[in-house]
Amino acid sequence: MSDIRKVVQTALDSRFFGEIEVMAQELINEAAEHLARFIVYYVADEYYVMHSDGKPRVLMSDIYVRFFCKDINDKLFVPSEIEKAMRAAGFKVPSRQSDIPRDADAVYYGVTQNFRLYRVVSDEG
Repeated sequence: MSDIRKVVQTALDSRFFGEIEVMAQELINEAAEHLARFIVYYVADEYYVMHSDGKPRVLMSDIYVRFFCKDINDKLFVPSEIEKAMRAAGFKVPSRQSDIPRDADAVYYGVTQNFRLYRVVSDEG
């Protein structure tokens, strides 16, 4: 089974490669603050939701995807494109997108959304 981060990266790169930087939360660095817009994702939770014969059979992964932009107009279309890319990769959408609160000194506008993926666990692992 592929690491969930690779699954998410592939899903988002399939739509945004070469257009908007996509990175895992733990890979953010100072360079990100110079980008006009970028997408960050992180694994919020992973756990088995179905068992049979004493073995885990279905793994559920909760992923949060955040979009940051300096131009508020980007918030009008990019989040829906993120959702389309994630749905195309098999993710469910358990919640609607919401704004990330900003303070007076904030450079970026932000939107966050939760995605969920259920994957069957093979007997080999």
